Amino acid sequence: MTGGAPVCRQCGACCRWPGDVRLTDADIAALAAFLGLTEPDFIARHTRLARDRRALSLVETPGTTRCEFLEGDSRCLVYPARPEQCRGFLRTWRVAGCPALEGQEVSTRLARSARPTVSRRKTEKPSAPRDGNRKA
Repeated sequence: MTGGAPVCRQCGACCRWPGDVRLTDADIAALAAFLGLTEPDFIARHTRLARDRRALSLVETPGTTRCEFLEGDSRCLVYPARPEQCRGFLRTWRVAGCPALEGQEVSTRLARSARPTVSRRKTEKPSAPRDGNRKA
């Protein structure tokens, strides 16, 4: 690929990459509504505490690094309501092995960490775990 911004080919590589899909409050509301669940039910069924313990993250398919909402190799079951982090792929973060990046250099730091360049707004405060349970 030469010149211009990369274009997503909807291959699902980003949906299989290890790491957290961090959820905003708006993501939780949108996903819960899309799935016809209450927010507490969505949180209980489809989230876990992110590895850094600062946010909620989508759960993976057990035993894999695949997003649980990835069907087959590349179909997102919640695409219309996908999280902000997913919407920002290729603009705010990238993963090595993405076909849209063929012929383009991917930052080793960014590719290894697979962390988005999305951060909380300064006015937002980190929320405590929703169930009140904390591990020592």
